[in-house]
Amino acid sequence: MAKTLIVYYSRTGTTKKVAEAIQKQLRCDIEAITSFKKYEGIIGYILAAKEGSQKRASRINPTTKNPADYDLVIIGTPVWAWNITSPVRTYLAQNKNKFKQIAGFCTMGSDGDFKSFAEMEKISGKKLVAKIGIFTKNALKENLDEQLEKFITALTQPKPQEQKPETPVNNQVQNMDTITIDDFAKIQIRVGKILSAERVEGADKLLRLQVSFGEEKRQILAGIAQFYAPEALIGKECPFVYNLAPRTLRGFESQGMILCPSDNESPVLLHPDKEIEPGSLVK
Repeated sequence: MAKTLIVYYSRTGTTKKVAEAIQKQLRCDIEAITSFKKYEGIIGYILAAKEGSQKRASRINPTTKNPADYDLVIIGTPVWAWNITSPVRTYLAQNKNKFKQIAGFCTMGSDGDFKSFAEMEKISGKKLVAKIGIFTKNALKENLDEQLEKFITALTQPKPQEQKPETPVNNQVQNMDTITIDDFAKIQIRVGKILSAERVEGADKLLRLQVSFGEEKRQILAGIAQFYAPEALIGKECPFVYNLAPRTLRGFESQGMILCPSDNESPVLLHPDKEIEPGSLVK
């Protein structure tokens, strides 16, 4: 296995608990990021939220382990106002030229993992080889190791990195099936809020979602089980094809389709940058 370092910041101890659970399974080095500022109590909570929303860095104490000495650095952070913490932001900026590969995990009350991971990649200039968001309430459960299973597997059994030649844009256009504006007008896309998610027995790729579209609730099956833990999806708002003809998969009727782009390795869920009424039409 690659020489690995876990680096994390924890305000309340929750992220520390997750970091230690990962370290126990990987048997790797671990180090906590500490800040000059104290984010304790209600005042610290308010300060943390303000700095997170403003994407501010904060002064941190020197760390003892050099990330350049490691093949992989796993970075852990709580989510502050839908973003990474100020101390982690500082650590990433200070060491961005030392990372060979990075992975990320975050703990959160409700949301913010997508933005946090995107910010990690933006600051470091590296693509995360694995990532996982853990709800705070789930981090305290006894089955934490089970929640981390796919994340650990992705780290210990990395996919070989292949350089794929880019297809010239003109060839892409030539091979692309085009549609008219009338064809596009037939597709109705609405924002749905995921109320529950569970794995479909006997299907490694399928999740069965219960999705609210305002006054209507629908069951939708999504082939993202290998990339997202069910509990990490609850409460998230995503775009869905609303008027897709129903179809039956594994004995369950799917009444729509979730929309998400793919980077040829894994799907990435889309969601509004602010909360919106479920059922809202995407125009």
